[in-house]
Amino acid sequence: MDGDSAKLFAAHMGVCAVILNVLIDKGVITQDELLERFEQAYEAGAKSTGGSIVAEALAAMVSYLESKYRVTS
Repeated sequence: MDGDSAKLFAAHMGVCAVILNVLIDKGVITQDELLERFEQAYEAGAKSTGGSIVAEALAAMVSYLESKYRVTS
């Protein structure tokens, strides 16, 4: 991933984390539901064409959210 792509990906991760935290704080979705949805998306991505890239991006997103915002199952 080149520098610009990495920066864009990081920016998307930040925006996603903020939105997800707001949804959790407002009670729209629980942390458990959120992780379950990401796991479902990861599994679907891994099975599709080009899915390994999608699955890696989703795994990175979950890892980032877990470490940065303490989203735990």
